Amino acid sequence: MDPLHSYIEQELARPVDEPVLAMAEHIQSQCRNVQSIFVYGSTLRGVSYSETLIDYYVTVLRTEDYATGFFSKAFARAAPPNVYFAELDFGGQTLRAKYAVVPVGELWHRVRPSHTNPYFWVRFCQPMRLVHVGSELARQQAQQIVCDACRTAYRYANGLQKSGTAEQKWAALFSETYLTELRPEHTDRASQIVANQRTHFQSIAHSLPDAEPLTANWGREKLRGKVLTVLRLIKATTTFASGADYVAWKIERHTGQKITLTAWQRRHPVLAGFLLLPSLLKKGVIR
Repeated sequence: MDPLHSYIEQELARPVDEPVLAMAEHIQSQCRNVQSIFVYGSTLRGVSYSETLIDYYVTVLRTEDYATGFFSKAFARAAPPNVYFAELDFGGQTLRAKYAVVPVGELWHRVRPSHTNPYFWVRFCQPMRLVHVGSELARQQAQQIVCDACRTAYRYANGLQKSGTAEQKWAALFSETYLTELRPEHTDRASQIVANQRTHFQSIAHSLPDAEPLTANWGREKLRGKVLTVLRLIKATTTFASGADYVAWKIERHTGQKITLTAWQRRHPVLAGFLLLPSLLKKGVIR
């Protein structure tokens, strides 16, 4: 077994808290043909469950396992993943989560080097835990998906910054990939992510000493990525309960800029989003 696979296998198997497992079990009951469930994000960095949503990725066999109808399937295939909201009472505490659903084959394709849009591989190279698998084959597939994402991401990091430390390369990669989405991030967010998870990113780099640099047309990816972000936001209004409030909360959490939504904006989140977008861009709240 190569060093990267050994490291990822150990990382994915690290234990998580009971509330995280309970929510994963609840999400699994809401989906069909679940192959694997990953948890990632601020929960793994110790943020209280009362202050954040628990973030999950769910892989299934087919698009039809979560999308029904012609337009629903078309949107799911054009701009995966679909994002949903879950709520669970656990020991008198209300847990809230968002979970993204994507077919396992589609995810595997999108974390490989040939897929230049970073949306999936830049997420799956970050710390994750595997909290549910449907079979031993699904476990092996999940491990390989994360390994492929880490390998892809570090090769693009090497292509962006050919010299410097591993931390500098990772920070440069995250800074560049943030610009391929409409994200409410401070300019130093990339460096913070790397600093907070330094051991993780160093371990990946040390496991890939001969990672061949990859380059991308980042100008094209920024344009394509922002179009995909808009499509995903439109799609989320049909799948994610209280989606407008979540977006406003996330912007405030990352930037300190408070957005107070009106009842009309909550009823018409897509139109409200387009009307607010120029102001948010001008203020630098999103980039």
